[in-house]
Amino acid sequence: MATAVFPCHQPRNWCTFAYRPMRHLCFPIFVLSLALGGRCLAEAVVELRGGRVLVGEVCLSDGALLVTPRAGERQPVATKDVICVAFVDARESSEGLLRPVGEPDDWKTADVGPCGIAGSAIFHGQAIRVKESAVGLGGYSRRYDGHYFLYQPLRGDGQLTARVRLLKAPPFARAGLMVRQSLAKDAPFVMLSRAALDGRFGALQAREDAGQAVVPSGHSREDFQGTIWLKLIRKGDTFLGFESADGKKWELVSQHRVPMGADREVLIGLAAACGRDGAVATTEFDNVQLKVFDSTGAVTPPIGFFTVAGSIIAADVSSADSKEVRYFRGTEDEAAVRTENVSRLFFRPMTLAMLSRLPTGGQGVLLRSGDFVEGQFKFIRDGRVTISSVIFGLKTLELDQVAAIAINPPGGDKPRIKVRTADRSLFAVRDMRINEAGLVVDEPSAGMFHIGARELVEIRIAAPGEVLGKARQSAIGLDWAF
Repeated sequence: MATAVFPCHQPRNWCTFAYRPMRHLCFPIFVLSLALGGRCLAEAVVELRGGRVLVGEVCLSDGALLVTPRAGERQPVATKDVICVAFVDARESSEGLLRPVGEPDDWKTADVGPCGIAGSAIFHGQAIRVKESAVGLGGYSRRYDGHYFLYQPLRGDGQLTARVRLLKAPPFARAGLMVRQSLAKDAPFVMLSRAALDGRFGALQAREDAGQAVVPSGHSREDFQGTIWLKLIRKGDTFLGFESADGKKWELVSQHRVPMGADREVLIGLAAACGRDGAVATTEFDNVQLKVFDSTGAVTPPIGFFTVAGSIIAADVSSADSKEVRYFRGTEDEAAVRTENVSRLFFRPMTLAMLSRLPTGGQGVLLRSGDFVEGQFKFIRDGRVTISSVIFGLKTLELDQVAAIAINPPGGDKPRIKVRTADRSLFAVRDMRINEAGLVVDEPSAGMFHIGARELVEIRIAAPGEVLGKARQSAIGLDWAF
C-alpha cells in the first residue's frame, strides 16, 4: 500500500506515477468524501434512484452528498441512492457541430396555434427581429399554445443560445428559446423565456404531455436590466435553462424532464408570443448559436489515448514504444502508462466516418487520408511512427500524416463509476475519493488520476452489484452506454 500514499496538495505526483495501477484501495467504493468536511463544489443536478431529481448547491462529506435545493434546506443524500451528479455551470465546450443560423433559409417558420396575424421575421446582420400577434402559451384554463416559431429539426442532444430583447410588447408578451415535440398546438415543450411584465427575469416552463397544462419549472434569482442572454440545453429528456447578463458567466435557472424521446426528432428554435388578442409584439434575437450533438458525424473524441479498460483520456502523447506511452496532461509533468494497457492513440479529431475505418480488433495506423495500414506498433520517435507489417516489413510514417494508432484490442471489466471532465476525458473507474483539491480516481489500466473540482462535469455511480449500462464494442474501444 506504500504506492497509494501521495501528497494530495501536489496533483502532479498523481500523473507522474499514473502507470502504476492501484488495485486495492483502503476506502469503500461508494464513499465519495473523507476529507472535504462539507466543502461545497458547485451547483448540480442530482438524479436519484426512484425518479427524484434535486437541483442545488452540492457538497460532499462523510460519504454522503449534501444538497441544498433552491428555496430549501440542506439535506444529506446517501451515495447508494445516487445515479448521476451533473455539474451545471454551462461551460462552453469544443464538442458538437455548429448549425448555420444567420440566414432565412437556415430556419423553418410556423404560427403554432391561434395567431391574430401571421408572424414574420427580418434578418439583419446578427439580429433576427420577430413580429407576431399570438395568444401565448397555454395555462391551466387553456391547454394549447399560440406563438410564432423559428425552428430547426434536432435529433439527439443540442444547445441553443441567444440574447433576447423585447422591443415593443404588451405586459403578457413572452419570448425566448424552445424545444417542442411537434407543431401541434398542444404538444409537449420546454421554453426558457422572459416576459414583458417581469422582463428582468428568465423563467423555464414546460408541458410534459400532450394536452396538459403548462407548468412553471423555475425562474431566475438575478435581476437583469435591458437585454438578457438565454441558453437552453437538451440532454436526452432532461432540459437545462441558463441565463446571463453578458453571455459569459451563466447561472442555472432550472431544469425539467419532459419525455419527448431521446432518439426522436424534435424542433428547437426561437419562440415569441404577444399574449393578448389584437395586440402586436416585436422581439429581437441576436448572437444566436445552435450547437448539436448527434450521430451524424459531429463526434470528435479528444486527442489522447484510450485504455483497454474503456477510459478516454485527453493528453498529448510525447513518445511511445513497446513498454510505455509517455504523455502530458495540461500543465502537469510528463507521465506514463504501460503500452499493454493502451488500446488506441488519437492524434487528430475524428468524425464517426473516420472512426468506422479503424478495425475493432486489428492493429495498425489510420492515416488522415482515411487509409488503414495494418501492422504491429513498434515505437514513436522524432515525429515518426514505426510499425512492423507482414507486407512491408518495418514501415515508418510521418506522424503528421497519422490520425490514430490501434495498439491493443479493447477489453476490461464494466465500470462501476464514470467521471467526465471539462477536457472531454471520460474515466471508467472502480474506485474514487474526494480530497480538498478535487477527485482522485483509480483507473484500472492507467492508475491514479487527480481531477480538480472545477474540472468535474459529471459523475455516474452504479448501485452495488450493478454496472453502468451495456458494453458496446466499437472502433474507439469499450463505449459504455448509460
